[in-house]
Amino acid sequence: MSATEAVTRLFGTILSIYIARTLGAGALGQLAFAAAFCSYFILFADFGLNALGIREIAKDKSKTGSYGTNILVIQTVLAFLLVILLGLIVSALPLDTRIKWITFLFGLAIIPAALNMSYIFQAHEKMEYLAVSSIISQVGYVLFGIVLLYTFKDIIVLPVVNLLTAFIGTAIAFHLLRNQIKFVWDRVNLTQIKILAKNSLPFLISALALQVYYNFDKVMLQFTAGSETVGYYSVSYKLMLLIVSVMGLYYSSIYPLMSSFAGNKEFEKLDKLVLYTQKIIAVMAVPLVIGGIFLAKEVIVIIFGAQYYPSVFQFQILLINPMVIWIVYIFSYLLITNNLMKDYIFTVAAGAIFNIIANLIFIPLFGMTAASITTVATELVVLTASLYCFYKKHHPDIVMPKLVLNLYLKPIIASALMFALLYILRDILNLKNAFFLLGTGTLSYIIFSLAIGSIKYGEIKEFIQNNLKG
Repeated sequence: MSATEAVTRLFGTILSIYIARTLGAGALGQLAFAAAFCSYFILFADFGLNALGIREIAKDKSKTGSYGTNILVIQTVLAFLLVILLGLIVSALPLDTRIKWITFLFGLAIIPAALNMSYIFQAHEKMEYLAVSSIISQVGYVLFGIVLLYTFKDIIVLPVVNLLTAFIGTAIAFHLLRNQIKFVWDRVNLTQIKILAKNSLPFLISALALQVYYNFDKVMLQFTAGSETVGYYSVSYKLMLLIVSVMGLYYSSIYPLMSSFAGNKEFEKLDKLVLYTQKIIAVMAVPLVIGGIFLAKEVIVIIFGAQYYPSVFQFQILLINPMVIWIVYIFSYLLITNNLMKDYIFTVAAGAIFNIIANLIFIPLFGMTAASITTVATELVVLTASLYCFYKKHHPDIVMPKLVLNLYLKPIIASALMFALLYILRDILNLKNAFFLLGTGTLSYIIFSLAIGSIKYGEIKEFIQNNLKG
């Protein structure tokens, strides 16, 4: 899963860099708006059924055929209805005709997304097959996209390439399901379809809330400030999401395991897994926040070019988000796997409501700076609500290790030493080479962490071995 995420995110970032450097912030903003707007339709096509399917199949793999068949029926019907609805809404929006076409063509990917059954690989913890379909689809999209962009110099080719490669990825996933998981179609069961639709609603509502505070800011910026501003904001936002995804896919890979532990009431194992995860967060997040904020300008200029200097301040604000989100993930998955869906919905709904209100008030006044601050504040609201629901309301049998200072003290010390070294090199000795600073910062943090015992060689070896086995 980590390798898949690394490859897909890397190639996606390469495509964004190419667009930003060759076609400008306006083109990048148009694509970002289209993706943000269509994400809501793709979400409704999913209907929360993929997450439900992972949880239920992980508990009883003998039901793979039954769940897979009936989930596909629901999602296929929804996808075609949503494509029609998307066309009607886009045609009525007060947008440039070109942006309307880009958005609609991008939205056609709803269909292959609904047909893709890759979630079954996650339920069976067969991540390598998910990797194959995802990597081929993403790499094909980027490579063909760059070739066509170079040839036609027009952003409108990308939604078409995205649609074609999405169908290819879906076909590969289905082929692997039939041959590796031995997936067999079951009969369509209307009773089960009704049960699935009902049980997936909490997942749908929570996913909708998540999409609100991941994409509502870009939609608002498009209508209030235009595509160029969306492009500048997207540069910082994409880099932030790239960092978040480092742990995001780790969580996706342990979600079936957490479901299994919770379902079988193996709370001691679940407790150990959570403690292990918190340790990883402390070691990784603190230097990313401190070092990233200090070197934000260098990172933006290296990757996207000096013309994207307006994105630097937004990137510095958004760099706080990965640490908060990674902690939020812990409690979100604990609420889900322990069937505390009402409380989980409460946490994400609180974040969505706050995000909508804050963005509606402040984005028209302060633009993308307001969007950045609201994004971080939203995650803090969700974290507060999650902590309340898990600790104050339920007091489960599992003894959860709290986020105490001793988990973060040594990473903070190591990061402070790294920061001091970088400050001396850049601002006193006037060494400005960005690659040198980034490399020195990374290496010095590892050395300082090993020296003070924040991380140990044995832990690094164990982490690598565990993930290679996974």
